[in-house]
Amino acid sequence: MSDSPYLGNSINVSLLKDFSIGEVGANKDEDDDIFSLTIEVKPSEVLKFLNGEITDNVQTLQAQGTQLDGEEYTSTVDVTKTIKATWLSLGNSNRITAPNVRRGEKVMIYVLGDTNTYFWDTLENHIKLRRLETVIYAFSGEPSLNKEASIENKNVYFLQISTHMKNILLQTSKANGEPHEWTLELDTDKSTFTITDDDENYFTIQSKQRLLELRNGDGTFFRLNGPNIEYHAVGNMTGLVDKNKDLTVKGNDTSSIDGNTSISTQGNTSVSTQGNTNISSNGSSRVHSNGGNSVTSPSGISLDAPGIGFMGSVYSRSGSYGGSGEMELQGSARFLNNVSITGTLDVTGHTHLTTLSVDNIPW
Repeated sequence: MSDSPYLGNSINVSLLKDFSIGEVGANKDEDDDIFSLTIEVKPSEVLKFLNGEITDNVQTLQAQGTQLDGEEYTSTVDVTKTIKATWLSLGNSNRITAPNVRRGEKVMIYVLGDTNTYFWDTLENHIKLRRLETVIYAFSGEPSLNKEASIENKNVYFLQISTHMKNILLQTSKANGEPHEWTLELDTDKSTFTITDDDENYFTIQSKQRLLELRNGDGTFFRLNGPNIEYHAVGNMTGLVDKNKDLTVKGNDTSSIDGNTSISTQGNTSVSTQGNTNISSNGSSRVHSNGGNSVTSPSGISLDAPGIGFMGSVYSRSGSYGGSGEMELQGSARFLNNVSITGTLDVTGHTHLTTLSVDNIPW
């Protein structure tokens, strides 16, 4: 014997049968519970001669009469042109929300045996009649036989497409041992798209703000914020360029480094500036190049450090060269303008000077 309510108990004949083609009497809209499966529907093939507009409005009929004992009576009864039917998801086993049918749509009505239990399902594609809709599909992610799969239990993957709420939402679960839970949401009302997990990693696009941001759970992020680029590396930042790097800065370029700076080049290094170039170091400064090294400034070069060492040639074409602390030249130096030294001057090689001013320097 079968325990199904849709099957008879004697010869296993289905008790669920076609009842009538129906016409929806009331809209199933956003004011209803989105999980509501019940509608008001007129069985058109049963009530063939019913006239007037089909609605779910309740009408009260009143009757008066006289009983056998001569006493008069009045009775009332509420009637409608529709019956209540529950959505029967034929061929849509993973869909958990009923279609948002509208008044006037054609549906198929089923009845359970000789009862007043009715079911309905869509009969045609009435996209022209439809307005706002919410559709949710759910897929079980629960491996245990002892637990019920549902959105509330967070053990399903579900997809929600809602023009009521103006969003598309995809959610996964960790019920089957997945290491992370993922959420993808497109919010067309706020013009945002977000991908996030349960470890605080996320990516977002905010169209109104012209903002794109990629952030991880450690707080490291890269952000395109309108005309600006912002980023923060909580740890180290490493990059590799196999060929050329070309960077143009039309405004100011400011770098603040709390630790050491090391620059190594196998070719030439050229620095060109239209204004002053200032290099300040609390320790020693050293520039090493296997090729040539050129520093050019029409206005002047100022080096302020306890010790300054040059391995190679130092050549000053124009402007001034100033420094404080010790300066060591391993090679040749040539200055076409004035040289003013206060302190010790040690020269190994040749030095060409137009004018030399020396204060307390032994010769």
